[in-house]
Amino acid sequence: MAYTNALRDGFETIFDVCIASVMCHSNPPYLMHQTMNFSYGWDGSLPAPVFSEASYDCPRYSRCPPLVPIRAKCTDLDLWEFQDFNINSLCSGNSQDYVYSSYDGLSYKRYPGPLNRTAASQVCCRDGARLASDTNTNTYNSIRLVAPDTTEAILQGATDEDEEGTWIYEDTSFLQVNNTPTTSYNWWGRNGSLPVGQQQAPNGGRDKNCLSLLGGHWFDIPCSTELPFVCQYY
Repeated sequence: MAYTNALRDGFETIFDVCIASVMCHSNPPYLMHQTMNFSYGWDGSLPAPVFSEASYDCPRYSRCPPLVPIRAKCTDLDLWEFQDFNINSLCSGNSQDYVYSSYDGLSYKRYPGPLNRTAASQVCCRDGARLASDTNTNTYNSIRLVAPDTTEAILQGATDEDEEGTWIYEDTSFLQVNNTPTTSYNWWGRNGSLPVGQQQAPNGGRDKNCLSLLGGHWFDIPCSTELPFVCQYY
């Protein structure tokens, strides 16, 4: 009986060692400017079961993933191996030529474009930034540091494509419901060259679901409109 128990204990020890050897006891590799999501039943705690995966995403906007998804998988050698690794991910971050603003402590860069909102937003995201919007006096003054020409219309990082009149901003601290900001900051403009009844913005309905800044005022525009834009690095 003692021999049987010893044999059983020996097998259990070997089994435990084998199980331990097919787990990863360290965290997946760190990649700058990217955050990890866990999958295959793994919640991020260690040790990680074999075949656990960590996927890497941009820290700010899911619309800007790497060209090929980056994944790290726990192998049976207690190692993390990259799967489909593409070092030239689009969310590497780039603050070159950004101008620091003392108004809000953030940095800004004007791109001449012209691009539509979706494409402009991608450019900003690749920099680790977001498409700037006039959401308060400090941000407006910061935008004007790099885009001082008030006769030039520039894109803003907002759209009401999902629900008419509800403007969703990349700066999530700002929101408009029924074309009305939830704060007192409101700079919808007026275009006297348009027919009577259409002069006050917003006036485009479902045909104008994107936003521009002209002078000190906002105007709704078609989302296909290509304009210069400003990125806000934060």
